[in-house]
Amino acid sequence: MREYAFFTNFPTPQKVDMFNALSDRLGGRVKFFFYAKEVEKRKGWEQVLGGARFRYEILKSSVRRLYFGGDENYVFLPTGIPELVKFRKIVVSGGLGPFELFLSLKAQSLGVPYVVWSGAPSLLLGGWWGVPYRIPLRFFIFSGAETVVAATSMAAKHSKRLGAKKVVIAHTTFDMSRFWYEREHTSSTPKLLFVGRLIPRKRVEDLFRAMAGSDLSLTIVGDGPHRSYLEASSERLGLGKQVSFRGWVPYEDLKEIYRKHDILVLPARWEVFGFVVVEAAASGVVPVVSSEVGAKDLLPERLVFPIGNAEAMRRILFELKDPNLRNRILESVKVRLRDATPQSWAKTFAEALEKS
Repeated sequence: MREYAFFTNFPTPQKVDMFNALSDRLGGRVKFFFYAKEVEKRKGWEQVLGGARFRYEILKSSVRRLYFGGDENYVFLPTGIPELVKFRKIVVSGGLGPFELFLSLKAQSLGVPYVVWSGAPSLLLGGWWGVPYRIPLRFFIFSGAETVVAATSMAAKHSKRLGAKKVVIAHTTFDMSRFWYEREHTSSTPKLLFVGRLIPRKRVEDLFRAMAGSDLSLTIVGDGPHRSYLEASSERLGLGKQVSFRGWVPYEDLKEIYRKHDILVLPARWEVFGFVVVEAAASGVVPVVSSEVGAKDLLPERLVFPIGNAEAMRRILFELKDPNLRNRILESVKVRLRDATPQSWAKTFAEALEKS
């Protein structure tokens, strides 16, 4: 029986969990093709892929780095691809850029059906500068797909607007056992946490404004080109020692950091999913997110604030000073997380692939 080819730009610990589950579900009849190893911020592929039970190949690619308004963007152009006609179907995923368009058009010309795995929440994904070319590009990718497997409700709506004929939602997830931690919140002065790249679209300064004049403290884990600006901004807003910059830490150290904090805040302008939200909740930390974070699907509405609204964020943070409220919310969130497993993701994805 012919197998499937799954193209995606780079591995992450979460993808490895999901891809292991999909390979198991399909009896090994899928091969994964990764590209963009040359991107500096994606170092450590060998370590990430150390836990892979699936078959994979790393494609050589040419990488172009684009830098607009402080945000990082990349275009990947693999220098060679396998013969697509060997496969029953292929999966197109990644940044939905030129290479993904090439794959989808090549598949159509050869009569090979393809499925799209997309977390793209809007045309702004990748920066405002590329909106004019993304409209026709994504239309061709989505409209020609047999099925679009969307990572979130935002991604599902976006793909439907741009021509997708059939859309199913399979929430992005991973094996949460490495983070799972039961705890009892008792403090009325919660410790805040931000984890992520320090770039403008993360909107960390909105969090500073929400904290101004309060007794809340914040730890920032991560690094990036926006760090020096944010350090100056925290001083300018009078936060002083209330904000601590930890810099980059190894992924395996994150679980201990989560357990020392009470509330994770992700105020991003857009976030395809936001794995840190799930990691934090599994670790006993209450996540508070903007309305443009994909992982909001797994949270109650009271933890979601309108993008850019620092006052609304502040109200939520002050409500969450009540440790009993935090405990009740975490209990309900963890119920949802127990159903968001790599196996459930793989089941939905396999059904999309195996349907004739």
